Amino acid sequence: MELIGYCKSCNKELYCQNGFFVGVIHDDQTISCTSCSEKAAADAHTQENGGKPRTS
Repeated sequence: MELIGYCKSCNKELYCQNGFFVGVIHDDQTISCTSCSEKAAADAHTQENGGKPRTS
């Protein structure tokens, strides 16, 4: 495993495992862990729906 950097939201260490980055690279070249990225996507979806949570 190779340390790539730190999540922009929670500061968790993010690694490359078996040649694959475990996380999300944003357009502004910052990186986030999958947990923070999923939470941000869910929060954005809630805001788009007028505060209603996602129903799956």
